[in-house]
Amino acid sequence: MKKKYLIINLFTFLISFVTFSQVTFDFKTSQDPLGWVKAGGAQAANIVADGLAISWLGDANKVPKLKIDNANIDADLYKIIAITLINNSSEIERVRTLHFKGASGTDPSSASGTNTRYTNIDLNAGTSSETYYFNLTNTEWTNYNAASNDDADSDMDHISLLFTTITNGGLNIASTSGDVILEKIEFLESIPSSPRNDFDFNDTSDSEGFVGGNGVVLTQPTAGEVNLEISDASAYPKFEQTGLFSVDADTYGGVEITLINNSPKNSLSFVSPSGGNQFVAKSMNSNDPNPQTISLNLKNATNWTGEQTSWWLQLVDNPGDGAQVSSASIQIQQILFVNEVLDTDSFEQESIKISFSPNPVKSLLNISSSTKFDKVEVFNILGQKSSVQNILDNTVNFSSFPTGVYMIKVYQGNEIITTKKIIKN
Repeated sequence: MKKKYLIINLFTFLISFVTFSQVTFDFKTSQDPLGWVKAGGAQAANIVADGLAISWLGDANKVPKLKIDNANIDADLYKIIAITLINNSSEIERVRTLHFKGASGTDPSSASGTNTRYTNIDLNAGTSSETYYFNLTNTEWTNYNAASNDDADSDMDHISLLFTTITNGGLNIASTSGDVILEKIEFLESIPSSPRNDFDFNDTSDSEGFVGGNGVVLTQPTAGEVNLEISDASAYPKFEQTGLFSVDADTYGGVEITLINNSPKNSLSFVSPSGGNQFVAKSMNSNDPNPQTISLNLKNATNWTGEQTSWWLQLVDNPGDGAQVSSASIQIQQILFVNEVLDTDSFEQESIKISFSPNPVKSLLNISSSTKFDKVEVFNILGQKSSVQNILDNTVNFSSFPTGVYMIKVYQGNEIITTKKIIKN
């Protein structure tokens, strides 16, 4: 019996080890490269005390790369890559995950762009360890069973990491030698997140799950704010929550963003990608050294529901004829999710046109709409619901309301189709 017990437990241990080794590459603990090797412009991939160090020379003519050809990742199950690293280079600002197109049914040895997909995340410089999450939920990150694959199982084998600067948005080698130390690469089913509604950036070593994208580099020289240095690489720079923290969208229907905008950027958009990219936008003061708070009503986006782990802010320079590239320096001091925001933001569908008159109103508010709607809700300036009225004749009776400012929400079924600020005289 004792011998059988040992065999069973040894078998269980081996099964656990095999499963673990397929999704987690812990270089710091194992002190082993675990199948990952240098490629591209990398000079070396050596084990050091903190993990696997990728080093390069400044005069190399290729981007340093780390790759594996037999990762054995179940791409249909594990859609997230978590990479924990120390970025010892002041020039390396981006890491790109690159994998072969599994949906095409091939596993080629060539890494040409026609055979691959990639995802970028911008890095913070510094000697502290930080974890970055790559969301690989796309049609090509999927299992395959190609003839050139040595394994019998359908899986994702060929994966590369490229370390680059982001000059002009391209892939560029750093001008000086340096290294990045990878502590761990882990493949996850989802991003582990903790509930949070207040981001205050009081710890200069903690970016609170945020990363820069599209030419944004983050630094935290001062407690109480995160600094966004924005290059002219993209017209749509973004400040992105990677999913380390989640927001209960059903509870928190608004967000207040306090920032200092020392730049020509004049518009801020909150983008919620769940169920298709929807955004709520508002103008902001440009070239203003004083703190300003932008309030956005997120309930105007129909997909802001449930637990949200992936969203970002886009900071746009829009002179009136579309977004354009421009350099910028912006300090985000706080992102606070609140229960309700009373503002004039509207998220109307283009096909729906609604007007309100008179405004200011004394008694009856007339609503003219290109589409049928069912009811309206009226809120006072404190966010308290003052009235719910089913619409029969496209009017709302304000005669019994005290003088003041109100917010009206118009519904089509259970969906808000527009909001509007109304003044009662």
